[in-house]
Amino acid sequence: MARTQGTELDHVVARNLREVVEGRELRHVDVAMYATAVGLHWTANTVAQVLTLRRGLSLLEVPLVAAALGVPVGRLLEGDDAITLPSGGTVPLESLRDALTSKRAGKSPVTHQPLKSTEDESKLASRLGITVARLQTIAGQMFGRTVTEERDSRVGDLTALPKRVAQAKRGHAMREVASEIEARIASRK
Repeated sequence: MARTQGTELDHVVARNLREVVEGRELRHVDVAMYATAVGLHWTANTVAQVLTLRRGLSLLEVPLVAAALGVPVGRLLEGDDAITLPSGGTVPLESLRDALTSKRAGKSPVTHQPLKSTEDESKLASRLGITVARLQTIAGQMFGRTVTEERDSRVGDLTALPKRVAQAKRGHAMREVASEIEARIASRK
């Protein structure tokens, strides 16, 4: 089975930006001036680097450049390319364009209910000086599950143990999980 060859999103944006610039017969200095007017610190050289793929655009720059040139963001994301993902797979450009330009952007077809937090998670979040939602996000990134679920997976089945022994095992596992999360937070400061 042949694999679809993908392109980088920067290539698509540069290609479409180049079409807009050339179609309007704008000089690099003109584009830089318009970009500066919307808050970007661009020079003619920056424009040249973007158009020749020596410099990519941040997600913030894409809508600002579109606004500077008076085009919709979707214009800079036109095409039917397959965009390469970090995993090596591809995603249709149309899907990314729709997510970034739709009035429904940010609304998932899936209804997400906030995870209910346990008392242990609330206490841990308070001790770490973060919100429960942030704690749940970090736990999801690190373990793929909630803090409580990670703790419970580490202790295993406690049904045959006396209550105090089970509590001690849960406490030890929770301290391990908390320590790992605390180290993660500290490494990102």
